Amino acid sequence: PNTFMTSAINNFENLSYPSELIEWNILECVEESEDDGISYMILGYKNINYYRIVGEDDLSLGEKLNYLIQKCNSNYIVNFDMYHYYVNHSVDARIKCLLKYDYVNCFGCDNYGIYDIDKNQSGLFQSDTYQLYLPSLSFTKKYWLFHGFAGLNEI
Repeated sequence: PNTFMTSAINNFENLSYPSELIEWNILECVEESEDDGISYMILGYKNINYYRIVGEDDLSLGEKLNYLIQKCNSNYIVNFDMYHYYVNHSVDARIKCLLKYDYVNCFGCDNYGIYDIDKNQSGLFQSDTYQLYLPSLSFTKKYWLFHGFAGLNEI
C-alpha cells in the first residue's frame, strides 16, 4: 500500500484546486495498534485527516464511507481511490459541475480509462450493467444525508 499511497499523495499535491479548500479524509484499518500504517506518510499535512480502526475490520465499505463523509466539513464530496490516477483539474471540474448544475446532487462515471502498469496496456473499463463507479462519484453532503451508503460492500 505504501507505493500506492505515495502515488495518491502525489495526486493530492498536484491538484489545481486551491489546497486551502481541500480536505482529504482517510480511514485505514490495521490489525495491530503497533502498526503505523500510513500515518507517517501524511505527517505535516494540515488538510489530511487520518482515522484508523485497530483490530478486526468488520465494517462494510458503506459504513466506512458514511464515517468519513460524516467527518467532512464541506458541502461537496469528491471520491478518490488511492489506486487511481487523477488529472490535476479533476476536483475543479467536479466541483464546477456541482456548482453550475445545482439540480444535480450526485454524478459519476459508468466507464473509465485504465492503464495496467504491469502489462503496459491501456483500455476502457465498462460494465455490462449500468452502474456508477465509486471512485468517480461526486455529490453534495445534502444528497448523502438523504441517501447514505448503507449496505455497500464493493467498489
